[in-house]
Amino acid sequence: ANFGVIFVRFKDKSERRRSVQDIVLGPGGVQQRFFGEVEGAISLANLPKAIEISFRDSPFELILQNQDLAALNRVAQDIANKIRGMNNLRNVNVSFEVNKPELRVSIDRSRAATLGVSIEDISRTMQILFGGLDLSRIKVGGKEYYVMAQLERLSRLTPQDLDRIFVRNNKSEMIQLSSVVTRTQGAAPNAINHYGRLRSASITASPGAVPIGTVVKEVEEMLARDLPAGTLYAWGGDAKNLQDASTEVWWVLGLAAVIVYMTLAAQFESLVHPLTVMLALPLAAIGAFGLLWLLDLGGKVGLYPPIPAMNINLFSQIGLVLLIGLVTKNSILLVEYANQQVAKGLGSHQAMIQAGLVRLRPILMTAFSTIAGILPIAIGFGAGAESRRPMGVAVVGGMLTSTFLTLFVIPVAYTLFSDLAARFHRKPATAPANLEQVPGK
Repeated sequence: ANFGVIFVRFKDKSERRRSVQDIVLGPGGVQQRFFGEVEGAISLANLPKAIEISFRDSPFELILQNQDLAALNRVAQDIANKIRGMNNLRNVNVSFEVNKPELRVSIDRSRAATLGVSIEDISRTMQILFGGLDLSRIKVGGKEYYVMAQLERLSRLTPQDLDRIFVRNNKSEMIQLSSVVTRTQGAAPNAINHYGRLRSASITASPGAVPIGTVVKEVEEMLARDLPAGTLYAWGGDAKNLQDASTEVWWVLGLAAVIVYMTLAAQFESLVHPLTVMLALPLAAIGAFGLLWLLDLGGKVGLYPPIPAMNINLFSQIGLVLLIGLVTKNSILLVEYANQQVAKGLGSHQAMIQAGLVRLRPILMTAFSTIAGILPIAIGFGAGAESRRPMGVAVVGGMLTSTFLTLFVIPVAYTLFSDLAARFHRKPATAPANLEQVPGK
């Protein structure tokens, strides 16, 4: 099929009152107005992504797999109808359509045997006259051309053309081809696509302003209930890109935590105190996830206009990676100063109290300066702010909870780990006082 793209550039955000999502995906927006505008064509409005992979990718693409074409068509239409009944998806289209006229020719084996016509001769005749046979290649003027044997186009347009074709039997008699075959007219798929070496059908749709992750979860719940046995499914388009990117970010998150732990272990020359420092990470996760959830919930219940992308997406995951480096510094300030006091002879309990008194002000100053720097991203200023906002919200939420909870959790964990380390620490044995030294010979 032919494919065309029209790019539309919006005015600056200061010159318009509506957001890009509202103009394109909202009620009466570009997507609703132009879907089905051209007869025989499908038009979809697609917002450029901050991390663009391919503008051909559909926002939502579900790939169904089944080797049986009839079952594949039936399941694809059934699943597409169920998707059309969902509120979060619109403009549903199925790529697999059985609407191409087809003439099926079947060999009557008993009739062919009676007339002395071999199956091989019938098949070869059909292949050569209708499909074509590659005979040779010739070169003319430096260019190579294929030599094909095939009926001219006007002689193979209608089913009745079979009546004018003859095949030779074992007695060298010419037998009319239509007398040894049966013809049936039907419909065939417009195209047979494969995904993962299996025949597949794609269902595409537009999720509107709803996050693609929310739509994928809703559809997967439906597939778990209604997808028949023998049919597999996979995700394509933005849904697949989101899953791939999310998996990679979680690996990066884990790798960053390991690198931070190894660095702290080398600095503290201990395997215990880095664990104390890294307890700030789950405290930050509480704030990051919590603030995203609260902002999303407030928009859903109508406290304010819905804020898009307030969920776990690629940008919020990038914010979590940033938090690994930002929130551990508060714990480092406490633990490092407490270690200095322990080296001077103070107990772990008194050392941590002293660290809290001395380091409280620097901790609050650095935390609030970081929050102030990230706040413009969380609020959302300038073009493309809707995409960056989840990253800022995750960082702000994580910094708020980790800053205050660190002041309570880290001192407790430090004293607990220090007491456990002291309990299992073995002191070197001393020689008995009454043991006499034997002079060497």
